[in-house]
Amino acid sequence: MTSTISISLSLDEKGFIDRACPRCSYRFKVKNSCWPKSKIGGLPWARTFAYAFCPMCGHKAVSDNWHTPEQIKAAKKIAVEKAKQQVLSQIDKSLVRFSRSFSHNPFVKMEYKPSFPYRHINTRTPFDQALERNIVCSKCNASYAVVGSAFFCPVCGENTVVASFASAMSNINKALDALPAEKKVFEEFGGVDFARDQIRHLIERSVGDIISTFQSFALRLYEDLGGHGAKPNDFQILAKGSALFESLTGKAYSEWVTTDQLKFMNLMFQRRHLLEHNNGLVDPRYLDKTNDLGYKIGERIVVRVDDVRKLQAITLALSNGLLSQLQVPKP
Repeated sequence: MTSTISISLSLDEKGFIDRACPRCSYRFKVKNSCWPKSKIGGLPWARTFAYAFCPMCGHKAVSDNWHTPEQIKAAKKIAVEKAKQQVLSQIDKSLVRFSRSFSHNPFVKMEYKPSFPYRHINTRTPFDQALERNIVCSKCNASYAVVGSAFFCPVCGENTVVASFASAMSNINKALDALPAEKKVFEEFGGVDFARDQIRHLIERSVGDIISTFQSFALRLYEDLGGHGAKPNDFQILAKGSALFESLTGKAYSEWVTTDQLKFMNLMFQRRHLLEHNNGLVDPRYLDKTNDLGYKIGERIVVRVDDVRKLQAITLALSNGLLSQLQVPKP
């Protein structure tokens, strides 16, 4: 015997539902009325699947597969309790009948109270409102919300990198400006050491957001300018990305930023690689690529707010220079 259990997921005050990418686990929210929904026809196999996209990595998957870990955990708990409830329901009926059989027995009295039904309220983990960025897709008008960078509409898959580049950078500025207030909140919640760790994490994440935003921006702009065959990771390597644009437009990155600025960008790109793949610990490869004399192998890098703001300013200058090539008439 097969039974189906329907679970209603709670929404936030704006009517958004929490979602998570099944490939990269990126968390975001979508207006529930906008979320694509699969449809079941008259027969069990007659089903029309709807698809959704990850705002971060662009992964495409059936829209039924985007539940958060909390939602999956709640669903499993509900399923188990529902099964228990069905078993208890059968026991209830049997015991009620059994107790009634003693209703006229003068020597034995039996009373039975049925079990209470199971009820569950699904809770959410809301975003930090200070960091939340609300977006409306220019193509399909879907409303969604993210923290940090986002490059694709989760409903239609439209690549919004170029259109939202300035917005993403502005959001990073807001996150940096909010750090003093965030620190006070963290200190009240978990103490000084906890606050220090959380602020460090936010600063380091900002480096990743800037580089990820630039990487996706550069790829989309390269394609809009007529380039073909480039991969997203090509723009994680400044020399390679510069060579691609130079072969396409005749202008390298050095057209818009200085040698020292490119050197600093490369330093921060390599530090971001350490943060994501080596927990920030310096290795021989990092020293070979940066010649960073301030660190020794095994030490952990330190990223300061001033470093992030400097990287952002250089990235904006380079991006604006590249963007200007869209207005250059083609020969």
